[in-house]
Amino acid sequence: MGLTYRLHMAVAVLALAAPPLLAQPYALTVIVEGQGTVEVDPNGATYPSGTVVDLTALPDPGWRLVRWEGDPNITMSDLVGVWGSGPSDVFVAGSHGTIVHHDGANWSVMTAATSLGLYGLWGSGPNDVFAVGGNEFGSAYTIQHYDGSSWSQMIGGTTYTLFHVWGAGPNDVFAVGLGPGGGTILHYDGASWSDMPDLPTGLFAGVWGSGPNDVYAVGYLGRILHYDGATFSAMTSPTQELLVGVWGSGPNDVFAVGTAGTILHYDGNGATWSSMANGSEIDLHNIWGTGPNDAFAVGTAGTILHYDGATWSASDSGTTTDLFGVWGTGRDDVYVAGYDGTIRHYDGTTWSWPTISTDPNVQIVMNADKQVTAVFAQSAVLTVSIKKQDYGAVIVDPCAPGYEYACGTELTLTAVPNSGKVFKKWEIDDPCHPGDANHIVVDSNNPIAIVMSGDREVKAFFKCGGGTELMQPVLTVALLGIHRLRRRRSP
Repeated sequence: MGLTYRLHMAVAVLALAAPPLLAQPYALTVIVEGQGTVEVDPNGATYPSGTVVDLTALPDPGWRLVRWEGDPNITMSDLVGVWGSGPSDVFVAGSHGTIVHHDGANWSVMTAATSLGLYGLWGSGPNDVFAVGGNEFGSAYTIQHYDGSSWSQMIGGTTYTLFHVWGAGPNDVFAVGLGPGGGTILHYDGASWSDMPDLPTGLFAGVWGSGPNDVYAVGYLGRILHYDGATFSAMTSPTQELLVGVWGSGPNDVFAVGTAGTILHYDGNGATWSSMANGSEIDLHNIWGTGPNDAFAVGTAGTILHYDGATWSASDSGTTTDLFGVWGTGRDDVYVAGYDGTIRHYDGTTWSWPTISTDPNVQIVMNADKQVTAVFAQSAVLTVSIKKQDYGAVIVDPCAPGYEYACGTELTLTAVPNSGKVFKKWEIDDPCHPGDANHIVVDSNNPIAIVMSGDREVKAFFKCGGGTELMQPVLTVALLGIHRLRRRRSP
C-alpha cells in the first residue's frame, strides 16, 4: 500500500467521489415542543431523494418560535475542517469544495472556487480565512481564501494535496500535506506561498503553533517537527502511528493525536513527547481545547474524548458517524463535524444537533431520513412609553419585532435624552410582585436590565436641563447664599 493510500484509509481523509445517493424514499419526522403546529409542504410520510420540503412554524396565541432543532444536513458532503472567529461566525469545510457557514442563527452553503476536497480551515479573523485540500490521489492541491465577501483560489508552492493549515497571523501562515519527498510544508508571508526547504522526509497531516517561533507539524510514522522561527527540526516521538492532529494551550502544553487511539503530550521540557493513556484504540482525527484542563479529541464511530487535566474520558456524541473536525469558542460552545454532513454542538453539558434556524420558514432537503423539532416558547410583549415623546427615546437590546420575546429573555433598556433634556427615572411594572400584580418599581439607573417573565410595561421619564446649563445657576445661588450668610455673621 502506498503512502497516500495509508493516509486516506487510516485517517479517512475524504475522497472526492462520494457514493451516489440511493433512489429510495426518506422519512421526515417533525416534532413540536411547546404549543404550536408545523405546516409541511408537500405533506407526506416519505419523500423521494432530493425532494425539498418547506416547513412553516405556526405558534399558538401567546407563543412564539424559538428555533428549529435537528441535523442541519444542509449538505451530504463529508465534513472535515471546522474553524470560526466567534459564536456567530463558524465555517465547516469538506468534500467537493463544500463550505457551510453559521451566523449564530442559521446555516448556509457558501460558494467555494473549487470542487476539490477541503480538509483544513484556519483564519486570523472573519475577513481572512484559509481552507486547504486536494484530490483523493494526492496529486492536486487547493488553497482557498475568504476575504469576508467571497472565496477565491490562491496560487501555492506545491502540486500535492494539503491536509491542514494554521497561522500565527495573516502574514505568517503554514500549510502541510503531501510532497515529492513524502511531505510538504508551505509558508504564506502575506504576499505569496512558498515551499519551506530542508525538511526531514515524511508526510505531514497536522500543524499548530503557540506563536511564530513555536510551530509543530505532525504526520506519518509518528513524525513530529518543531519550528523555532528559522528552521524545522525533528523531535523525539514515542510512536510510529500516523499522527493527524496537533493542538496546545501554550508552548509547554501541546497534544498530538493519531491512529489506534494515540495521544501524545509535550510539556516543553527538551525534545521528547510522552504517551497518554486514554483507554481507546479508536483512530483519532483531530484535537482542540480551551486550556490545559479542557481538551476534546474526535475520531471514528462518533468518538469524542475529553481531557480534564488529569484523565481522558469518553463523551457521548449521540452519533456513530466518523468525526474529523473540532473547534469552539469556549468550553460551552464546541462544534464537531464528520461524514454525511454531520455537525454536532456541545453546550457545556451535552452534545446535540445544533440550531438549524430561527426563521419561521425552513427548507429541508430529503437526502436521508430526517428528524426536525420546532421549539415554541411562551412569548412576552414589552410595552415602552415615554412621558414626553419629544424629550428623548429608549433603545431596547435585543430589539425584536413588536417587542415580542420568549419568556425569560433578558433585555437592556437605555434612555437617550434629546439635547437640553436629562433622564429622570423609569417606572417598571412588576406583575410577579407578591400580593400586588400592579406593583410599580421606580429606578433611576440608566441603562437597566429586565427579564421578560411575562408581559412587561416600562415608562421612561425625562426632564428639562442638564450639564452646565443646569449646574451654573445652582452654583451661583449657592455661592451667593454663602456670601450673604458670612456677611450677616461678621461683627
